[in-house]
Amino acid sequence: STHAFKFGDSVTLLGSVASSGTPTGSVTFKAGSKVLGATAIDESGLAFLTTTAIPAGTTSLAAFYVGDTVTEPSHSSPLAVTVAKAPTTIALVASKTSVLPGEAVTLTATASAAAGAGTPSGTVRFQIGSTVLATKTLVSGKATIADPSKPLGENVFILQGGDGKAFTWQAIGFHRTDPNGAVAPDA
Repeated sequence: STHAFKFGDSVTLLGSVASSGTPTGSVTFKAGSKVLGATAIDESGLAFLTTTAIPAGTTSLAAFYVGDTVTEPSHSSPLAVTVAKAPTTIALVASKTSVLPGEAVTLTATASAAAGAGTPSGTVRFQIGSTVLATKTLVSGKATIADPSKPLGENVFILQGGDGKAFTWQAIGFHRTDPNGAVAPDA
């Protein structure tokens, strides 16, 4: 069967321990080799874990029971799942939107993800058309480039980046003005 969810979604996993007696202890849930958590078995032999930590991509989920004095250790068959990337947006803000040649301008990119998906990390590439200005690492979801010296006219800055979460593309334009007072033409 298909199990469709995306990174950061709240997912409840169920482990069931069958025994001739009443099993005790806990069940540990894993995504591949990553431990998602462990929960106590209830009187019905069930253990539930609600998590948002299943990584994006294809992985196998499994439940592991260590056993007790009456019940042997056991584990589930792995369940293959594909977890979609979290929807992510990225915004670009210029310190000034109209500048004279030689004037400094700072561009700040801020990446955010859907609730529960955490803060995006990785890198952001600032570029104008196909010209790369800089590649910066996101720190707490932000990256900054100072004084990208560009010619007169409207410059459209394109951002792209990633770390396993899906960044969207965002563009911003600003004008540099001729020092003689003429407004630069749009590019």
